[in-house]
Amino acid sequence: MRKLKRFWTVTVIEFRIWLAVGLLCLAVIGLAILLFSPYFDVREINIRRGDGRIDIEQAQQALKPLFHERLLFVSRAHVRNLLDPVYPDLDEVEIDKTYPSTLGVLIVLDDIFASVVIDRPGGSGATLAGSGVVAFHQYVTRNGYLVSSPTEVKGGPFQQITLTDWAVEPKNRTRVFRPDHLKTILLAADILRRDYGLSTIETKYFMRAQEFHISTDKTELWFDLASPLTEQLQRFRQFLAEASFDDAKQYIDLRIADTIVYK
Repeated sequence: MRKLKRFWTVTVIEFRIWLAVGLLCLAVIGLAILLFSPYFDVREINIRRGDGRIDIEQAQQALKPLFHERLLFVSRAHVRNLLDPVYPDLDEVEIDKTYPSTLGVLIVLDDIFASVVIDRPGGSGATLAGSGVVAFHQYVTRNGYLVSSPTEVKGGPFQQITLTDWAVEPKNRTRVFRPDHLKTILLAADILRRDYGLSTIETKYFMRAQEFHISTDKTELWFDLASPLTEQLQRFRQFLAEASFDDAKQYIDLRIADTIVYK
């Protein structure tokens, strides 16, 4: 019985050792298959878009280098680096993986801040420069990028800004505003409506001069983006204390320090 017991103990120990060795070998083989077998290559990319501005075929083309890469090693940063040149207004990228070979990509672009009209000589505004296609709807995003969409973007109506005084006509997905300038323009229009009861008829952004004009139901106000908005609004309050809108039938120039010019 003692010999039988000792034999059983030795057998169990050896079995456990061989089992551990076998499992380790299987793990190494499985890892090697995962790392080197083409079975786990990316063979399908499913793209989900946040809005209609994203062209699925264009995004697929941008992500083409991912095909035949190991799905395990594809990262969100890698995917974003491939999409950034195509979508400079890219806000967020999320990925999910379905093994053995399917990659899911969610693309979210910058929020729309305003609609845009490009002021062209002769009043032509039908086509987007450099695109060769009709631009039915043009917008500017939160970070100042001009984008064109074949369909109207949901969430409107958006405040409209006319781009004028440009040296080179703005093209699709190029930055036309500094984000802080865009916020200043929209804030100015909001303050005029909220605090002074002035309805905005048109807002013009002069790209080279870095200024903007807001046409209201009373008169036109000229602002400079190089100086603080608060100082210019203070000059406007001074004008209202000393004169009236009847004295400024065409415009009030608030850009010049220590003085107010109006006509």
